[in-house]
Amino acid sequence: MKIGRSRLWILGGFFLLVIILVTLFSSPSGDRNNTGSTFSKSAEGYGAWYAFMEAKGVSISRWQKPYLDLINKPHKESITLVRINSNMGYAPTSDRELDWLKKGNRLVVIGVNYPVTEAPFNSMLESDGGKIKIDTGRRNTQEKQAILGDNFGAVIWQNKIGKGEIIYCISQDIAANAYQNYPNNYEFIAQLVSRGDNQIFVDEYLHGYKDMETIKKETAGNLLDYILKQPLAIVLLQLGIISIVFFLGNLRRFGKPLTIESPSIDNNTAYITALAGVLQQANSNSFVAETIARESQLKLQNKLGLDNILLDRQNLINAWIERTGKSDMELDKLLSFNPKNRTINNIELIDWIERWQNILTSPIL
Repeated sequence: MKIGRSRLWILGGFFLLVIILVTLFSSPSGDRNNTGSTFSKSAEGYGAWYAFMEAKGVSISRWQKPYLDLINKPHKESITLVRINSNMGYAPTSDRELDWLKKGNRLVVIGVNYPVTEAPFNSMLESDGGKIKIDTGRRNTQEKQAILGDNFGAVIWQNKIGKGEIIYCISQDIAANAYQNYPNNYEFIAQLVSRGDNQIFVDEYLHGYKDMETIKKETAGNLLDYILKQPLAIVLLQLGIISIVFFLGNLRRFGKPLTIESPSIDNNTAYITALAGVLQQANSNSFVAETIARESQLKLQNKLGLDNILLDRQNLINAWIERTGKSDMELDKLLSFNPKNRTINNIELIDWIERWQNILTSPIL
């Protein structure tokens, strides 16, 4: 019996579906929590802080195996393990962990969960290296020997265990990507984890990142091993899905392939968006305001039938009154707005732009 080309495509689709199902069930990276991860570039990630540490020449590495593998593995030098995750509330739970700490190793837990106090959510706490930005009202009110804290309690503190220690930090975001404008935060955490000659590791297994050796240990080596290890219900479910797809595939023939047009790229929009991002990062609202003021005045002059050469304030106001017969009060306020040598916040800038738009879109006569 010969198998038609369409049926070969259908059979190939079945095997592809099986592979997709296996990947969905067994992929170790499908449930990653990027909050606090040094691989993440999001606001909650720690990618910028990790790059900051590398730029300082600090010996730092990502640990992508289970936490206990680090404890059980012998090392020539002492270890500092940084674990960034909220709601951990970590404390040693085994004699093996306590022995590991007593030998001079350090555990830094960033993001422990403590109750909210009367402390303000936004605080600038004093430290030897300058003020540290903290965005949480949570405090440890029982800890009196704080590394960082205020009158409401401790934000960072340490517990000595033999030659080693555990350092706790309540604020998970203290050195996240969102705090790149607060270099004291980055430097403070850098010094906190770099004390002594310990080799520094950041726990990325905690966020779902695993090296190949760990993946091989935790996942099936091939499809047969995978199926044999699954409960009967999952296997039946997969067979049911395959049967449904096979049935539907025989009810209709493949149509002609459709050509997908590539979306056109607006280079001007891309350039403007990129430039706006750079100006926002540099807090260059004054430059933006100067540019908008010049272009808006030229548009108004063009609307009034004037030359494309910028007029001084009084001449433009006189032309406005003469050709529109309207009050010059609003226009005078706009022209009196001088963005040079002053700091303009976003709200003030947006309000000013909207008032320009109102004048430019209103009828002249």
